[in-house]
Amino acid sequence: MQSIGLFIKDDQLVLVCLKQGLRATVLEGYEILPLGELKGEERDEALLYNLERFLRQHPGGRDNLFLSLARDKVLMQPVYLPLAVEENLGTALRYEMDRLTPFPPDAIYFDYYMLKRFPAKNQLYLMLIVVKKEVVDYYLNLLKKINLRPRGIELSATALFNLYQSGRTGADKPRAKDWLQQSALLARLEKAVPQLFPQALKSAPDSSETDALQVLVAYLNNQLELSLVSDDMLYYARTLPLAAADRGSAKELPAPLYLSEIQQHIQHGMLNLPEHTEPQRAVQVLLTGMELDEELLRQQPAPEGLEVSILREGAVTVREPADQRRLPLLSIALGLALKGVRRVPLGINLIPAGLRLKKKRSKKKIAAVILSGLVTVLAGVLLIANILQTNARITALDAELTELKAAAQAVEALQKEIEQTEKYNAVIKQVREGDPSKLKVLEELTRIIPEDSWLTDFEFNGDEKKTTISGYSASASKLVPLLDDSKLFSNVKFTSPITKGGNVKENFKIEMTQEAAKK
Repeated sequence: MQSIGLFIKDDQLVLVCLKQGLRATVLEGYEILPLGELKGEERDEALLYNLERFLRQHPGGRDNLFLSLARDKVLMQPVYLPLAVEENLGTALRYEMDRLTPFPPDAIYFDYYMLKRFPAKNQLYLMLIVVKKEVVDYYLNLLKKINLRPRGIELSATALFNLYQSGRTGADKPRAKDWLQQSALLARLEKAVPQLFPQALKSAPDSSETDALQVLVAYLNNQLELSLVSDDMLYYARTLPLAAADRGSAKELPAPLYLSEIQQHIQHGMLNLPEHTEPQRAVQVLLTGMELDEELLRQQPAPEGLEVSILREGAVTVREPADQRRLPLLSIALGLALKGVRRVPLGINLIPAGLRLKKKRSKKKIAAVILSGLVTVLAGVLLIANILQTNARITALDAELTELKAAAQAVEALQKEIEQTEKYNAVIKQVREGDPSKLKVLEELTRIIPEDSWLTDFEFNGDEKKTTISGYSASASKLVPLLDDSKLFSNVKFTSPITKGGNVKENFKIEMTQEAAKK
């Protein structure tokens, strides 16, 4: 995906083409073309001819072109508004335009960006950017002659800020450092329950007072553009025309840097900072816009209080080392083209919304989205197939488990039956070996007692292993020896005297003990 940055100076045309690679934004090509003393239609024809020639070399950026207006063509006005209008800022600004600017609303185009919120004061602090319609319409109509429509028009200060901020690690959007003051909810909570907010937190020095102030200085022909950056936000920008004597000396070597003049205007610009309380902050001046090197900085020492260095375009990678020195000449055009290939902190666009091109979608990004969608669908299909396969396997396993449970229950029942049988066998064996049963005793008594004797009572005590019998016999005294001779009985004895019955039979009562294995 390519993007073109077009910066038209009074006497120069600067064109750059950037391409977004997988890991870096690369400078594909650039041209710096002198316009000399060309005026009017002759100047327009030269602009269009060179632009078309450049686009033929980089056709991928034809629909991704961004143009910059010089700072002196644009009005930048800091504005305070009530917090309640934040959801409809565009409409609120349009109603207030007569009060905020010297132009009628129907004669201008405008855009804005948020600087800071003050929930405790119920205020918004924002930067209003206004340009006359005729300035923007001139370039729109000019480019229309070669069937071109720019994707965006902004001012050089915001383009330079975007380049500077995007070149910093993790700085593709402004940071909100003063989170406590920026949050309306926390501000109300602090007011209602102050004990929740330690004094150390509330009185901690604001980062805007302790961090260095950055000043971006672009040398553009016979003028300087000075931009003041605080808390990673562009708060102030203005053009400084050089005096006539300075313009003459600007052609001499070494080129003057005008550091003293810059220092004077920095103090004035710091008054635009909200709640400005620290005029002695460290100041870092970053120079760009012309060919610069460390030797030039050594020849012109910085005034006390200024730390001066060269702005390094870390957001852009060059293919040829020789192009590195020329990057400061391309800085504003680079900041313009950067907007077409990556996200930038400030999305200022002075083309009215109805005339803007729709955002161009990179073919690589579209392909990546399609590919990621296909991968997602494929992953979903595989996941569903895996789920169905898993469910089928679970069903099969459930069936197998049911069968195994039935088999296990049968085995368990058989095991219990075996254990019960073994228990019965043990009892039977025990009875057979040493614990005669009642039936065995009766069987033995039937065998021993003669036919002239019979029983009227039979008592069996298994715990004491005793048996007591009562009855009648022709000769009761003969029964004791018979019973005593049995292997099953011992200690046979009469428990009561023998008596005569009415039928001339003897009545007896005998007690005996069971023996396990009498020899």
